[in-house]
Amino acid sequence: GDQMEFARAKHIKYFTRCLQALPSSVQSMDNNRMTLVFFCISGLDVLGAHDVLNEHRESVVRWIKSLEIFPTDGRCGFRGSTFLGVPFNVQREDDDGFKFDHGHLAMTYTALATLAVLGDDLSGVHRAEIAESLAALQSDDGCFRCTHDSGEKDMRFLYCACTIAHLLGDWRGVDKARAVAYVRSSREYDGGYAQNPGSESHGGSTFCALAALKLMGQLDTALTAAERAQTLDWLLMRQHDGFQGRPHKPVDTCYSFWIAGSLAILDSLHLIDADANRKFLLSVQCSAIGGLSKHPDVMADPLHSYMGLAGLSLLQFDDLQLSAVDPVLNISKQAVQNLEAART
Repeated sequence: GDQMEFARAKHIKYFTRCLQALPSSVQSMDNNRMTLVFFCISGLDVLGAHDVLNEHRESVVRWIKSLEIFPTDGRCGFRGSTFLGVPFNVQREDDDGFKFDHGHLAMTYTALATLAVLGDDLSGVHRAEIAESLAALQSDDGCFRCTHDSGEKDMRFLYCACTIAHLLGDWRGVDKARAVAYVRSSREYDGGYAQNPGSESHGGSTFCALAALKLMGQLDTALTAAERAQTLDWLLMRQHDGFQGRPHKPVDTCYSFWIAGSLAILDSLHLIDADANRKFLLSVQCSAIGGLSKHPDVMADPLHSYMGLAGLSLLQFDDLQLSAVDPVLNISKQAVQNLEAART
């Protein structure tokens, strides 16, 4: 529905409900449940719903920590849920696990990020082992596989590896020179970045590439001024009212974060039409149940609800009263500060 009011209370209810039960439409996502919890918890954080977070904090932290893989043979990190039938184990006694039970980079990133949002200092996590295990996932070309037994390998997981190293404050498992070389090799003729060298430029992989360079402290050295200007052009061309992820595609809510976040990393967010993007994002709110959808008039889902709110936050409209989001790590700036303070 085309309602220009910001439905804060409904969005808080939507994320709270998704923490309890999810619609059958996301059943196939069960092995990625960690990411869904991240969208809900971080969404509540961006909305400033601290009373709801306080209520769920203890049980969510326990659940996340129950999904940590105990370090064996360099396999560690976090699994996405109990979908393999591994028993819920809060005591986390050391067990050998079994062959197919291993961490996944996206689940480890979202687990650590969610713990940071909930104010956990990560002291109960096997930080050194997780940091070290990243080395075994990095390929000769500099990219990262998502799991230890092969799995997908593309720019998303290079970004996840960099966020994990940053959140842990430990880069020992990342060969930065090789990672930067991979990012450079995935740059395409039009100035965008692809998931792999020679593939199509894409808003999501461009964000992952730029954010990873920023985390590695290489953003200014890995891009020439001319390359930076070309990438900036490619990003700005993605706006219609909202943003599309690639040329000739319809606009889609999540790119209000991926593209705007990329522009924020390049200190160029002021060049977009913020009012048009705000209008688009408010038009994808689901008036009945809360949450935001991918396009107007389809159902809300946790991913687009969170990415839409994160995108709205980047626009810095005071009347929306959203917590400021760190565009590189995709969690609130407050969560980043809390983690840094807990470390010192």
